[in-house]
Amino acid sequence: MEKKNRYLLFGAIGFSLLVLVGLYAFAKQNAVYYLRTDEVVERVETKGLEKVSKTMIRLGALVKEDSVVWSAKTQTLRFVATNRAVKEGNEAVGVPIVDIPVFSIGAGPKMFREGVGVVVEGYYAKPDCVEIAKSVEERADCLGDVAPGAFRSAAKRCGMSRNVIRYGEACQHGVFDQGPVFVSDELLVKHSNEYRMPDEDAEDPMSVYKTVEGM
Repeated sequence: MEKKNRYLLFGAIGFSLLVLVGLYAFAKQNAVYYLRTDEVVERVETKGLEKVSKTMIRLGALVKEDSVVWSAKTQTLRFVATNRAVKEGNEAVGVPIVDIPVFSIGAGPKMFREGVGVVVEGYYAKPDCVEIAKSVEERADCLGDVAPGAFRSAAKRCGMSRNVIRYGEACQHGVFDQGPVFVSDELLVKHSNEYRMPDEDAEDPMSVYKTVEGM
């Protein structure tokens, strides 16, 4: 009987450990990490824009004052993301203030406004819009008359390349004329201005970002 109880105890401990490991893995997988604007630019300087642009990024920033431009006609939203609040808090003295232009399809969340904290999920890039325009022209018959905000779904239906799907609509609006732009897949209003970063001991902090391709 004592031996049986020992087996039951070991079994319970083993099961508890499995549950704890599972909960930890789930929490880690679903943790929301994001970078400030200066950290995005720093990664571009270190790894190059082409490499950084291939990975989905979550950008945590403030919406810069007097930068929001919304067009109901084209269903496009533009604003400038900034890390200007870094100097106002105790986060990192001497951090350079960096502004990044953001392009998004569709209206922002209900609480979206200038000065509010946001998390923007998407890609920071400067694609070859000439090549993308050529691809769009070649598949014009398949794309048909695309309604504002519906280009991505139409491009996917026509089996077009990832770059065309991601940046085709942004290229049509000339958003890359002045340089790289953060093209948003999802825009959320933050409920806290606290920046959360990946584990600094990780081999590559960018590894915490999971691509949204294929989802």
